Amino acid sequence: MSNKKEPLVSIIIPTYNRAGLIVFTLDSLINQTYKNIEVIIIADKRFSFRKRVSAKKGASVCRNEGLRYSTGKYILFLDSDDLLSYSCIKDRTAFMERNNTLDFSVNYGEIFENTPGDKGILLNIKTLTQDLDRFLDLDIPWLLNNVLWKRESILKIGGFDENLPSWQDWELHIRALILGLKYRFIKTVDCYTRITISDTIGKNSLSDTHLISHEKLVT
Repeated sequence: MSNKKEPLVSIIIPTYNRAGLIVFTLDSLINQTYKNIEVIIIADKRFSFRKRVSAKKGASVCRNEGLRYSTGKYILFLDSDDLLSYSCIKDRTAFMERNNTLDFSVNYGEIFENTPGDKGILLNIKTLTQDLDRFLDLDIPWLLNNVLWKRESILKIGGFDENLPSWQDWELHIRALILGLKYRFIKTVDCYTRITISDTIGKNSLSDTHLISHEKLVT
């Protein structure tokens, strides 16, 4: 049973055609040392997790719907092939509870192909350059799974822009920084991002629609 004194953490996962991989993501959540979590999966209408209500499609629409369904004090967004270390949620939540003026925290993450650690490549390394400048230079200092949000803070800035076909998390993080949300960077690896050759989002990001959207964002 969950410890009622622990704040609830909502994990939001959009998924589409990822049945072969999401099971590993869910296993990493089941095995968390922190137990007071709710997992909200926003799926294609053929599945019975949470059917997408909006006529719009896309990860941002699903994440915003998940945010509306969520009841946790904290929010963690995952892709359906991400993995977490066993103590990830416990450690992140404890940090945010100790630093309750923060809007979000950021941890290190690693790239992997088959199992965590097989590449040994850090996704994000803290540098002397300001994080906002790094985002604007496309030197991405963190991804979605690196962040634990205070729910009230991400709601305050309006969630994801559903009109963007890609780069939605990039735009969200830039908006959070411009609006002055408070955060701290924790130099501990606790999450893992899978890199696959069949990454459809990566392929789609080179389409005309996506490239035009990228141009509008950076001009």
